[in-house]
Amino acid sequence: MTRILALAAVWVLAGVATALAAGPDCTQSSLSTTTLSETITFDNGMQVPVGSSGTCAVTSTIVVPDGYYGVFRADSRVHSELDTGDSATYSLTSNSQTGNALVHGPSSDDLEFTHYYATGLASGPTAFTGDATIDASGVDPSFYGEYDSVDLLLAYTTKQQQQDSIDLIGLQQLAISTHLDETATLLTGGDLPLEGANEFRVLGAVGSGTLGVTGRYNLADGFSLLGGASIVDFGVPGGNASGVLAAGAARFVQPGSDEFRLMGEAGVQAAGLGLSFSRHYEDGSTVGTDATGSGFGVLASVYAKGGVLWAPDAYDAVLFAGTVKQGALGIGSFSEADSNANPNLFAADFSNTAQNFTTVKVGADWTRKLTSNLDLTASLAAGAATGSGATAEVFGIGTVNGHAQSTFFAEYGLRVGWDVAQGARADGFIAGSTGTNIGTHAQIGAGYSFSF
Repeated sequence: MTRILALAAVWVLAGVATALAAGPDCTQSSLSTTTLSETITFDNGMQVPVGSSGTCAVTSTIVVPDGYYGVFRADSRVHSELDTGDSATYSLTSNSQTGNALVHGPSSDDLEFTHYYATGLASGPTAFTGDATIDASGVDPSFYGEYDSVDLLLAYTTKQQQQDSIDLIGLQQLAISTHLDETATLLTGGDLPLEGANEFRVLGAVGSGTLGVTGRYNLADGFSLLGGASIVDFGVPGGNASGVLAAGAARFVQPGSDEFRLMGEAGVQAAGLGLSFSRHYEDGSTVGTDATGSGFGVLASVYAKGGVLWAPDAYDAVLFAGTVKQGALGIGSFSEADSNANPNLFAADFSNTAQNFTTVKVGADWTRKLTSNLDLTASLAAGAATGSGATAEVFGIGTVNGHAQSTFFAEYGLRVGWDVAQGARADGFIAGSTGTNIGTHAQIGAGYSFSF
């Protein structure tokens, strides 16, 4: 009896192996379809026994319209029944693009793997066409690999739509450069009297977060060095920047007591920043895609400033000055997120790109001695900044160069200082900058200085 049962089992397994070896069942159905998504199932399970391979064609009904770039995201669902030493490779190939997954035995599990397929610029209605393949290796024909289904998600766009969205990032980068100038000005004593004793200052602000130190050192009559470093954290419309900012400057003020005296200043600014940007683009749906990403960049600038100091009396001093600054934001690494909850099929990568900035502004700083131990400085400046535009590698399209960006902005501030003791001063200040299409950067803070 035992011998008969054993022979029967061998006969059944041999029959299964023979049926599977004849080739997989490629019968398919589309369970659900919208204009941008489709689920394709293999009705009887596309099974391939260990020791062989099989391929079935996959064709979708959702299409990329003529004149658009398309990307299909394919989520493949497979199942493995593998013994120790067995393995199976599952792959989906379309237009020379392949996504795959390798499974080693022992295994009796379901698996899902994802790949993105770019169609390029469609010259006519273009559907997804590909080959689903199982390549199994081993010795035991009673085990198998199975391709269950493919979930397809489609997005399509134009290069112009992508360029418009990259322009949003370029404007956010310009906003960061423009607003950071206001904080850098604090680090080189822009809210303090133009001349003063050697000093060390600690300052902090909220609104746009700042915490740092600054200093002034007088080299000779009329010549001084100024600089400092600070932690910064602030937002712009659609983006954010946080990190460390440093600034340094050499300043000359014409010595003497004349009512009008010349001044000149040259300096550098540098910041290492964690960055986040966001954009919106059309993707063929009614709502489009909101894409966000994060990364790291370095902002570096050099500037020159010149003007006239007018001191009409012993209590007042007004500086009229103009500044020209040239800078660049270099992106080290930056990639956008893509998730099931928020698909971003045309994900952009800004890594190893840069945008150049030119800033010109004119302004006035008025310092008044209110009492023997109380003074204030009020500042106002207006200017324009331009950027060369952002650049990104967009999946499915390639390099997309944004347009040049520009903004008109105003910077403003007010500081009140109180000499609390000999060589010690406490300050309270407000400072900010506002520009067209770049929002507002505002700070309320305090500082404490020691003279030496």
